[in-house]
Amino acid sequence: MKLSHCENELIKIIKNERGYFLSSYQICTFLGNVHPELWKQIQSEYGTSEGSSDMGAGAGQHYSPASYIAHSLEHLSKSYPQIRKEYFSCKGVTFESGRIEPGYTGNTLTIWAWQEYSN
Repeated sequence: MKLSHCENELIKIIKNERGYFLSSYQICTFLGNVHPELWKQIQSEYGTSEGSSDMGAGAGQHYSPASYIAHSLEHLSKSYPQIRKEYFSCKGVTFESGRIEPGYTGNTLTIWAWQEYSN
């Protein structure tokens, strides 16, 4: 999927949070609720699968919708300096009734916000 298909939607989602940070998974959830057709398209292209692939297989590909969103925001942040990426330490933290949210890969989670700068 080309970033141009969802650029405006991603920016609108993080802008609507008025400076608060969201995880890629939370952004995926918003996309599913607000833009269900776009979300279905992302899921069909970057859906998760069972099992693990061989080391190096599919290098450079996104393996989940949340990964696609994070890579897209990373790319957009080069054109929009208002897009801020921070790291959240998840050590000892649980999400939603003891479950760790999808996309969690270790002790650090990337979070995203739109923050205007003023001088």
